[in-house]
Amino acid sequence: QFPKTGGAPVRISKTPREHFWTLPARDQLTVAPETGALIQAEPFANRSPAEKVLGLIKAIHIGTVFSNVSLWIYFFAALIGTTLPLTGALHWAQRKQKQWKLLK
Repeated sequence: QFPKTGGAPVRISKTPREHFWTLPARDQLTVAPETGALIQAEPFANRSPAEKVLGLIKAIHIGTVFSNVSLWIYFFAALIGTTLPLTGALHWAQRKQKQWKLLK
């Protein structure tokens, strides 16, 4: 994040990914813009359990927990969830149509 004023420190967030199944854990660094010196380092490992869970909620919500594979899983789950009511309504209508033909 770049500061809005000229002399404010710059915040850098980095997500170390060792392998595919690594959860997105953000380490945050604060750097002085004039000198490039490190002012503050906030590693993800040093946070409280509540802060760790809150940090992962966004990744779970937008589907980037396990890279693009989780995006595809979310997409197909949503696709199935939207088609089930439609196909159910079609099956119900067909069944009712057959019952109406029998009554005539």
